Amino acid sequence: MFTTLNSTISKIYIKSIDFTHPLKSLDSLFTESSCIKAKEFRFKDCKFGSQAACDFFEAFTHYPAQIEILTFEICQFNAKSLDSFFQTLFFSNCFHNLQVFQIKDISGFDDLSFFLFQLVSCGWVLETHCLRYLGAPGCNLTLEQLIPQILQLDTEFSDLDLSGNNFKTPIKTKFDINRSFTTLILKNVNFGPKCLLSLLKSLQKVNHKFNLDISNCKMTAESWKDFYENLNQIKIQNLQSIIYDRNPLKPDNIQQFCSFIMNQPSLNSISISNCISKVDINSVVPQLTNLVNTKSIESLTIACTPENTLGGLILPIIFTALSKGTLKKLDISGQAGGERIMSQILQKMTPSLSEINFDGFLPSDGEAFLNICESFMERPYIKNITWPGSDVKGCLARTNPQQQNDLAKKIQQLKTQFSNKYGHVDEKFDSIIDKNLKTQPNDKHSSGYEMGDDLNSPPQDLIRSRCGLAENYESMKDFVKYDPETELLIKECKDVFGIDPVSKIFAQVNFHTQIDYLIQNIE
Repeated sequence: MFTTLNSTISKIYIKSIDFTHPLKSLDSLFTESSCIKAKEFRFKDCKFGSQAACDFFEAFTHYPAQIEILTFEICQFNAKSLDSFFQTLFFSNCFHNLQVFQIKDISGFDDLSFFLFQLVSCGWVLETHCLRYLGAPGCNLTLEQLIPQILQLDTEFSDLDLSGNNFKTPIKTKFDINRSFTTLILKNVNFGPKCLLSLLKSLQKVNHKFNLDISNCKMTAESWKDFYENLNQIKIQNLQSIIYDRNPLKPDNIQQFCSFIMNQPSLNSISISNCISKVDINSVVPQLTNLVNTKSIESLTIACTPENTLGGLILPIIFTALSKGTLKKLDISGQAGGERIMSQILQKMTPSLSEINFDGFLPSDGEAFLNICESFMERPYIKNITWPGSDVKGCLARTNPQQQNDLAKKIQQLKTQFSNKYGHVDEKFDSIIDKNLKTQPNDKHSSGYEMGDDLNSPPQDLIRSRCGLAENYESMKDFVKYDPETELLIKECKDVFGIDPVSKIFAQVNFHTQIDYLIQNIE
């Protein structure tokens, strides 16, 4: 059994496994002395629909280590297996130091809200205060009762993610809010009439600094109209950052939105990505420019996806925010302003700015890409820059084929300098909530690019049976030495396409030299 192969394994990822069939030796699954002691378990697209699944969960009562991270995504439960899982979660010692719990895109269970409330109110959570992140996005939950129940408990968890659920009726009951939560994430929530207003009114009672994400709210036109007409009533004393992405800012609501922002005394971080349409630019930009001129903003995000690029049209907002001298973080990723716009921003920057993301600025060629990146790196007060990786492929494509190899070398050298100076080149810059869950699976960013599935994923037969000639490549590749030119070419390919070309070659060799494959092709 894999559970006894290596006791040094720290993370377990289980994907597309059907637990509906009986499993053998579950009683001793985690009882061997050489058993794994992983602290992280992730399940994705698994089926937990039978007694076998219940038996699997029950086996965790013998697990010999503390599990700190536990996630389920797009998994299938039935009522019995879901109950079995939560009973195991409540009573098995291995979960009593759980810090991150997420159950995502699992719907159709009325009891799920009750189970979540049981979790945050059970004795070991309240006593140890170990749970830091609780997430149940996309589970078709009803939030008007669940949110007050959870927030009034003294759990001391910091992040609550209930995105993609439903808020059908306004909050009517008064409740106190625990002193510890710092981030409430409610993206893509369906809000009924007056529900969002009632939520904001409830949050006026929070007596500590916190962050709020209400991106892409789902409301009727009538509800939006009523929301903005009454928004000036809301004053949340301790709201320090708000993510308002994908909520349209238009001529008929921009004044109310700006007044709301001005009315929040602690608010200094704003994200309004994909909120502004080009047709409304002349009405919306002056209002936002006046807002950042009047209010001291430390973090400003106006990023966008390719279909919503604004380029230089948002420069008045950016220039005004920079000249204010309080801006520390700026995210304009995806705005496709080119090197001309970026040069203007460079000229307006002040020493207060320490972090910036301009990925997707769409330079005209490779030299422009290098010049802009180097210019930002020369500013000593910039402590963090997101590597503009989505621009690399375009730069190479727009470069003369005879010069591509030389350009790729220069970009690789620059990327190495980025890594040495800023410590990373792959993490996405987060301008609003610095405490976002770093352990959750990385999302593909819309401003990036990706290779086709046929190149990134080995055939299923290869996954099931690695018995070809190249089977031992993964274990021996660290001992393979290349000449400098070949090594550079391999790195360039990996940077551009996101895969190790040698691993891909050996994977294909392995697949086409398996015994079963060779036999079926013998004529």
